[in-house]
Amino acid sequence: KLLQARLSAYMAANFETFPAIQAAILAEGWTLVLMLRLSPVLPDSVMNYALSLTAISLPLYALCTGLALLPWSLMYLYLGSASSDIVATLSGDTKKHD
Repeated sequence: KLLQARLSAYMAANFETFPAIQAAILAEGWTLVLMLRLSPVLPDSVMNYALSLTAISLPLYALCTGLALLPWSLMYLYLGSASSDIVATLSGDTKKHD
């Protein structure tokens, strides 16, 4: 909140699409944040900075971020647990590992 008003004014003055993004966040904030978080297009650091300039509340932002991180976490958990089976298969080891 320290520089949010000044940076938002700068963005609105210099980038034509920023007011439309602000309006979309106000209208459908949670769905937009959730979809942005699920999309691998933007790096998290850029997305954090961009979303900090919008009017979305911190609790809503945190909730949407947490929900969007769940599928990625589950995927990495599965890949980590399956990695020993994948390595064993690729190396030709056919013994059952527990």
